[in-house]
Amino acid sequence: MPTEFTAAILVACFLLYLWYFRRPEMRNFFSGFDFSSTSGPFLAHERIVPYNVIHAIKNPAKKDDPAKRTLADKAYDNGNYLDAATNYLKYAAFLNGPQLYRLGRIYEMGYCLRQDYASALNWYKKSAETGYAWAMNSIGTMYHSGLGVDQSYELAMEWYQRGAALGSTGAMENIAMLYRDGSGVERNVDEAIKWYTIAVEKGSVNAMFSMGKTYYYSCYNGQDFEKAMEWALKAAQHGHSSAMTLTGNILYGEHGVEQDYLRALDWYQKGAAKGDAEAMYWIGTLYFYGKGVAQNIGEALYWFRLSANKGHGDAMRFLTKSYYFGSELKQDHKKAAEWCMKLAQSGDIEGMARLSHFYYEGIGVRKNYTETFRWCLKAADGGDLVSMCNMGELYELGHGCSQGSGKGEGMVPESKRCRL
Repeated sequence: MPTEFTAAILVACFLLYLWYFRRPEMRNFFSGFDFSSTSGPFLAHERIVPYNVIHAIKNPAKKDDPAKRTLADKAYDNGNYLDAATNYLKYAAFLNGPQLYRLGRIYEMGYCLRQDYASALNWYKKSAETGYAWAMNSIGTMYHSGLGVDQSYELAMEWYQRGAALGSTGAMENIAMLYRDGSGVERNVDEAIKWYTIAVEKGSVNAMFSMGKTYYYSCYNGQDFEKAMEWALKAAQHGHSSAMTLTGNILYGEHGVEQDYLRALDWYQKGAAKGDAEAMYWIGTLYFYGKGVAQNIGEALYWFRLSANKGHGDAMRFLTKSYYFGSELKQDHKKAAEWCMKLAQSGDIEGMARLSHFYYEGIGVRKNYTETFRWCLKAADGGDLVSMCNMGELYELGHGCSQGSGKGEGMVPESKRCRL
């Protein structure tokens, strides 16, 4: 009897599993979580108790509870996105514009819920219907970048203009960006400056930085380093970390502003203290070449590592080459390959090409023609000429692909053919 009873219980549990956990909404929800991970953006209880959110969706509140919505706001501000999402979804019918916007952000960024651009856009549009300008800016950004929708600069501009008309400085800056880059509109740097100025007048520190950057880079409308310094310094004095780094860069080079390595270092250190990877890289550069400070390779490597660990491409590239050649660091091909892998995974074309070579030659990694082919193809697709050449050779030799397929023919002129 006990055995039969136990079997009945197991069958009942299995049927419950089929009925409840195999439903499409449950499968979709759980697919966004990594249950095997012990680290990452999700707390343990956020990975193992997702039922709260499902229950909130299936059992929405019929009566508003402002106190619960306020708790959701506090949870969001404190980074407890699961509790925020649970209460926002429970009281979805009663959310105000900012709360609808925050729910959209949770879906767009994948905070505790599976990243879902369609749901994000849905909540942003509900927020925009209340007249919330920042939601309009976010909708514009989704069209600008093609997140969950077909990319459309025209629709992006339309939403940015709606947001800007209601006071969103982010929307104003994005309008300026479209004009500055000539995206969907005729390139007009003066119009970009006009919109940045309006955003600055509304109190946007980021617009000050963008103004400085626009004057700094010659690809926009001719360089004006004095104005670049003026706006970068204003933003830096308001605590903008990237502006601190830009201020340092202007002081570092001979850019119509008196070169001053010590002042540059001071601004780089301020930017680094705020976590800016670019600033860390330039501190390393100053110590490496002994500019404004006594040359100190050890100190330089310390800053390069900090920068690289934050994903800075030039810093990762420096460590890859240093470990590979054994110049500044003890030669270690395994570590060179590790940094090269990180560089390639960040989307760096040179890193992809170099990693392909490492796999081909077995430098710091085991020889692997499949990986050679994969990374070489990525680099070639990114426009790297040498990788295009090498793709032809890989097809010819059948390394990581079917030999003699002919797919590599004509990728580059015969005169530019080369070997791995």
